[in-house]
Order: sequence, then C-alpha cells, then structure tokens
Amino acid sequence: MHKNRLPFLFISLGTFLVFALLYHFHLLNSWQDKLLDRFFITEQPQSSIIIVAVDDESLRTIGQWPWKREVFARTLSHFALAKAVGIDISFSEQSHYGAEDDALLASALHRLSETSTVVLPVQLSDRGAVTSKPHSAFSEYTQSGFVNIPLERDGIARSSVSDQDHFSSFASLLALSSTPPHKYRIHYQGAAGTFTTIPLSDVLEGRVPDDLFSGKTVLLGATAPDLHDFVGTPFGAMAGVEVHAHSIQTIRDNSYPTEIPSALALILLLLTTLLASSFTFYIRTLPKLLFSLLALTVLLNSVAFLAFSQNQILPVLYFNLALICSAGLSILLQYVSESEEKKRIRKAFQYYLTPKVIDELLSHPEKLALGGEKRKMTILFSDIADFTSISEQLTPIELTTLMNEYLTAMTDIITESGGVVDKYIGDAIMAFWGAPLEDADQAFHACTSAHTMLEALGKLNTMWTSRGITPIHARIGIATGDVVVGNMGSLTRFNYTVMGDSVNLASRLESLNKVYGTRCIVSEGTVRESSALHVREIDVVRVKGKKDARKIFELYSLPLTEEKAKQFEHFIKAYQGYAAGNWQEAITHFTEVLSLGNDGPSSVLLERSVLYRTSPPANWDGVYTFDSK
Repeated sequence: MHKNRLPFLFISLGTFLVFALLYHFHLLNSWQDKLLDRFFITEQPQSSIIIVAVDDESLRTIGQWPWKREVFARTLSHFALAKAVGIDISFSEQSHYGAEDDALLASALHRLSETSTVVLPVQLSDRGAVTSKPHSAFSEYTQSGFVNIPLERDGIARSSVSDQDHFSSFASLLALSSTPPHKYRIHYQGAAGTFTTIPLSDVLEGRVPDDLFSGKTVLLGATAPDLHDFVGTPFGAMAGVEVHAHSIQTIRDNSYPTEIPSALALILLLLTTLLASSFTFYIRTLPKLLFSLLALTVLLNSVAFLAFSQNQILPVLYFNLALICSAGLSILLQYVSESEEKKRIRKAFQYYLTPKVIDELLSHPEKLALGGEKRKMTILFSDIADFTSISEQLTPIELTTLMNEYLTAMTDIITESGGVVDKYIGDAIMAFWGAPLEDADQAFHACTSAHTMLEALGKLNTMWTSRGITPIHARIGIATGDVVVGNMGSLTRFNYTVMGDSVNLASRLESLNKVYGTRCIVSEGTVRESSALHVREIDVVRVKGKKDARKIFELYSLPLTEEKAKQFEHFIKAYQGYAAGNWQEAITHFTEVLSLGNDGPSSVLLERSVLYRTSPPANWDGVYTFDSK
C-alpha cells in the first residue's frame, strides 16, 4: 500500500473504533430513535380493529363527564358480534349514581363475555404496584390487562411490554392468538385517525349497524383532548387507545422493528468509514468529492429506510456520524497535506519557475509524481566558452559573483518566456519549454530567449569590463522533439526534468557552435515548429552516437547589415555547390563570403571543400559525420 494512503486508513479505523464503542454502549440511541421516528410512513391498516371514541361530539351529545355506567352498558349491547372488546376506561370504584348503575354495566359485561373476549384496564405504578383495577362487580366477567404505556426520556412511546408483575398487557390480551415478546417496538402505521374511529354517541343512538363490529376487535376509549389521555408518538400526539390499537396490530402482524445483528452493523460501519476516507483520498476536486459523499449519504439512508420498512433497524445515526467524521477528518488531512505539498513545491521551484508555472503545479501536483509522460518539447543548452581559463583569472569571490550575476540574468530571461530551468551544470544551463504548461509557441519562445540571453550577455560584459574582468562568450544549442518529462530519480529524491534524444541533440548542437564559429545552432525540428524564426541552414551532420543525419541551422536576429545580407546571399550559392559536391563552385562563393567579413560556417565549409576537391569523399550525400562530441 502506498504510504500516502496510510493516514487515511488510520482515520477510517480510528473513526470506526470510536463509533463502534458508542454503538456498543448505546450512547447515541436516544438521538437515533428520533431519526428512526422519521422513517415511519403512513400505511393502510387492516380493518379488523375499530375504535369507538369518547370524543368531543359524544361529550356534547351525552353530557358532562363522567357518564353514568348505564351509558356504557347500552353501548356494549351493540358489540355482541365483536370478536374482542377492550375498554380503556377505568371502572375501579363504585358508580356515583348507585349500585343499580353498576349492576346495569355488570349485566352488560356478563352478556358480552359470553360471545366475546372482554378486557378491562389495570394501572400499575413504576414499582409494579396496582394503582387501579376493575371493580369486583366487573372483574368476574372480564380479563384485566395493564394499560401503562412506557415512554422514552423524550416522552415518546416507541416500545411496549407484553407482561409485567403477573399481568398481561391490554394489547397482548386483545391480540388473542398471537404471543408477543416481552419487549417490542411498536410498528406505527400512521398518525392519529389511522384506524377506523366512530363516535360513541353514534353507536349509542343506533346510527351505526351492529354488524359493522362482527368479528372485529373493538376498542372503547377517550380521544377528547379535555380527558387528557394522550401520549407522544413518532407521528405526534395520539390518544392512548390508538396507541393500543397500533400495539395490537403489531403483535398480530408479527411486524416488530428489530435491530440487525451487531456483527453485521459493525461490518457496515467499517465499510462506511473506509468508503468516506477513500472518496476523499481518490477524488481530488471538491465539487466531485462533495457530490460523491452526498450520494454515499443518500444511498446509506435509503438502504436504512428500505430496511426499516422491512422491520430491520440499521444504526443509521452511527453510520451518518461516522461518515461525516471520517470524511471530515480525511478532508482536513488532505487540506493540511496539500498545503504542505504546495509549500514544498513553491519552495523547490520558486527560484527557477515563473509564478504562472508554479501555480499550474500547485493546481496539478500529480504532474510531480515519480515518472513521466511523453510530450513534444523544446530544449536549450547554454555554455560559456573557455570557462576554465576565465575562472583561473578570477578569485573565488570574483568568480562566484560573476556566475551569480550571469546565471541570474539568464534564468530571469528563460522563466519570463515560460521556460523551466532544469539544472545548472557548472557554467552550463539546461532549460526547456512545453512543460509543465503546454506551450504552442515553445520553439519561438526558446529562440527568442536565446536572442535575449546573448544580448543580455553583451550588457553584462560591458559591466564586467569596467571591473577589469575579461568578457565571456556563450554558446547555445536548441532542439525540439518528443521527450519524456516528469520526476526522475528515487522515491525520496528526484528532479523534474526531461529525457530523450532531443535533449542529447540540444547538447551536441551547443558543442557544434565551437566547430562552426557560431553562437546559437538550432535543430530542424525547432525550425519546423515556428515560421517566425530567422535561420540559415549551415550543414547536414551526423553527430557522434547517432545514425540519422540532421540538418542544423544558425539562428540570427534582424536587422541584417548590408554587408551581412550580401554574405548570406553568397553563402546560399556556396552551400548549394557544397551540398552537390561542386567543390570549385563552393570554394569560389565561400571565398566571396569571407572577402566581405568573417563568417564561421563559411570558413569551416571552405576548408572542407578545399580538402574534398583533391580527396573527394566516396558516395557524397552532403552529410558530414563527426567522430567526437
């Protein structure tokens, strides 16, 4: 594994361990429950449960609460066809209207119990003591189930229990044949009013046919706000009798929301942290990263939502927080490491790259990865003629000052034209154009830099002469072609440089200036790249170590003097004769060139022509082969 990946892996594992501990000790469960509350959706419940409500309408019709028990007796007479009847109203004391009133209700309960299961409520204290139970006159014909609804710390009823202190719950008794676990989550199927709800006054006054209750479970309870029998649920406030209805439906459907196995939850948690940090490591652009992390979050919560619809609870809050934490720490690490990388790049390149090029590297640091890419580039080599003899005339301090002044001036010219100073080799300079920034006019920029460098050297010589220093002269070679550019070296120490045939050619061309008496020689590839260059072809050569012949050109600047223009005219005729092997014609015109003034290429080719006139080479093709560098 690449070492740069390790910090992100440590972040993933560290985040996983933290949230695994939080999950193990259930430290965030209360907040997770609030999130899971949002996962409930409204469903269509079965029509086997009907709520007969003591609602506002019934209170207005029948009168002030509490009612006579004779009212409930008459109501129960309509439930003879019901399968089960649960009465969530306390009848723990004698009626205020006398024993006759209790007798009427007891008689109604007796008749109903012969055809239906009838359950009355019991209230238990927190310690399990019975605080309210049905009056003895009614308990003979009914079953008793506790109606306590457990609330979480935030006041929401999410779970229930089926038995407590030798009592079964109201819901479990009414579920009849289904046996619930001791503690279970309630699968809510909607908000208040989800189950069919009928005002008690409508039943009492015969506006509802009795066969509506046939085979059904009927729950009779208070839904009027003034009776204060409401609890909080994931869908908001709901009457206690409706919570019991949802509990009964949960038990009958055996649809208990259940947490997935801990081992599976931990695997998914680890995968979440790994994905979050991996996205940050591999995706370097912020918009794409944020989109990817958002997509991962949406996917994660969608899976959790779908699982919840199948009664499988994923610890989605832990997943979300772990994702945010892992991604956030990874982004912070990325920011810090990239800031350090940018500082390193700026520090390493600030002295020999332009700010524009440095900004490109800062935007795309991958260009500095170990390795390279093939690209057409232009390479320049510059060297000082007879530097050894010059250096022997100067003290170390004078030599250092001279070289610093020279290299500073040359470097500024190169970088201002978009070039990159590759390296200093003693008094020599190697530079290139075309990377890391693309440069469509790289050949022109390199050659323009060569002109400017030679002009700047002239000004430096004037300054040095005034200080008693002998003027120096530089030679330049320029070649354009395909090379490999990138970081070359070891994993711990490398340089951004170029390699390839064109690099070697530029170096050889710089050396050929000494042979031809020129100041700057460029390759045919460089000439092809720019029509704006002013060059003259001075030879076709085969340099040492190369099989292919190369045309070489002298780079010159305008304007030409009248004398120089005439020299170039005669040189063209002389060079044509030389290339064709017409030695006498070449000698005549080269002589005319030199009669007008000194010209290095003409002197060299004249000497060859004189030699070849007496000892012509076999199979002359116009190519001169050098046996040394």
